[in-house]
Amino acid sequence: MESTGVYWIPLFQILETQGFDVKLVNAHHVKTVPGRKSDVLDCQWSQQLHSYGLLSGSFRPDDQICVLRSYIRQRDTLIKTASTHVQRMQKALTPMNLQLHRVISDITGITGMAIIRAIVAGERNPQVLAALKNSRSALGAFYRRLRSRLGTPKAITATAHKIARLFYDLWTRGEAYIDPGVDYYEQKYQERLVQNLTKKAHSLGFELVPKSTLTADVS
Repeated sequence: MESTGVYWIPLFQILETQGFDVKLVNAHHVKTVPGRKSDVLDCQWSQQLHSYGLLSGSFRPDDQICVLRSYIRQRDTLIKTASTHVQRMQKALTPMNLQLHRVISDITGITGMAIIRAIVAGERNPQVLAALKNSRSALGAFYRRLRSRLGTPKAITATAHKIARLFYDLWTRGEAYIDPGVDYYEQKYQERLVQNLTKKAHSLGFELVPKSTLTADVS
């Protein structure tokens, strides 16, 4: 059986479930074998080559692997076509004078979709629409801080590792993720910075005193 398009798949599976040893051959290999006459049908030529042992079956994985491969290919197709659909959304918004893509980076994100759904529902008040802006997550703040210090590639890698550790920890404990908020990592960073400065000052024989305490002593 030649692997042309996807038409061979149902017949191949039916024959295979009935116990037949089906050989799936590359159509290009069949056509490149010399000696074919012009009045011979494809099926007759394939049968003749197979009887001579000139055809070898292509590798076909198990059914479970085939299903998984179909999912992966479908996901890859959806990802590749996603940008096209986003551009169509932007193109549809522009004639309505909705320049949403100029004020938010991703119109398909939480903020963008919330604003679009509100507009579709009939909301026209710009203040109400602006209030739908989603607060940034703690992981976003973590990524932005690392990006400013280490650069984008290293920040992406570090954030991915952190997400993987969070997922494993939540999965093993059976808990749900609760976003601590945008200020969480900034506050933790400030606390570590103060601790390091305090240790450094102590090693040099100094004492780190908060500015508010000095102001109170002077007054």
